[in-house]
Amino acid sequence: MLYAYPIGVNEELVNLIRDEPAICSYLDLPLQHISHSVLKRMQRPLGEKGTRALIESMRHAAPEVHLRTTFIVGFPGETEEDVRALEKFVAEGHFTHVGVFTYSQEEEAQSFSMSDQIELEEREARRARVMAAQQRVVEESHEALFGSRMRVLVEGFHEETELLLSSRAEWQAPETDGETIINEFDESYGEVEPSEVLARLKGTFVDVEVTESAGYDLVARLLPIS
Repeated sequence: MLYAYPIGVNEELVNLIRDEPAICSYLDLPLQHISHSVLKRMQRPLGEKGTRALIESMRHAAPEVHLRTTFIVGFPGETEEDVRALEKFVAEGHFTHVGVFTYSQEEEAQSFSMSDQIELEEREARRARVMAAQQRVVEESHEALFGSRMRVLVEGFHEETELLLSSRAEWQAPETDGETIINEFDESYGEVEPSEVLARLKGTFVDVEVTESAGYDLVARLLPIS
């Protein structure tokens, strides 16, 4: 489920995602910021307390549901304190995936004429800071997966080489998040080329063992078909 407006997310929806096998355990919840003052200037109905309460209730009801969110940095009037608060919030590790965008001027938007506009260079620097905080979260969460098994959907060759296969877990949305790269096959497959494996398994669900990570991607070994 992508781009769920926070004010419309409730316990009933979270429980449905958790309990319904046909729905991925994944929810994209664009929060925009955590600073109350910035959210107020954005005219977002949920302030910091409301946002934290929502995340806490979701984690309590369905800790297995992976959360994705997006933030905007450099909104007019955003202060250094606001940025530090956002960095801290991201570093707390609530989210499997985080996207961070720099505020962009649009003439039709009310924010276009707001005071305290922030220079592009500073907006980009703030984005890099928040993304660095999330990268540390990703590294820790990926390390925790090393040696574990998970189910993925085989999609095709990796975009850079036909020696690797591309796949996704249910919490890796297409064109949005990282992927799971299959770089080796269980010995039960014998001496087989990736193209042969792909011809057999493309579009199917298989089990893999996570062996390492590469940035936002996981790397895995294809396990025997049960």
